[in-house]
Amino acid sequence: MKDYLTPLEAAKRLGISRNRLYQLLKEHRIMGARRYAGLWRIPVDMEITIGRTGPRPAWLDRVGVRITLVGGLG
Repeated sequence: MKDYLTPLEAAKRLGISRNRLYQLLKEHRIMGARRYAGLWRIPVDMEITIGRTGPRPAWLDRVGVRITLVGGLG
């Protein structure tokens, strides 16, 4: 079984655009995501951090991903 997803696979699993996924990667909000030889590898059991302000992203309700609030309140 594969332990990591490509950005395209992860974006499809989350139901978001690849550009939005890259934004989350750039902000270090997908825990465990690593870059090897210029290519992103995202763990299958990814955990996403969300900010404490603003609305909860609607796409989070469509996926089975572990969510952590910034500041450890999740």
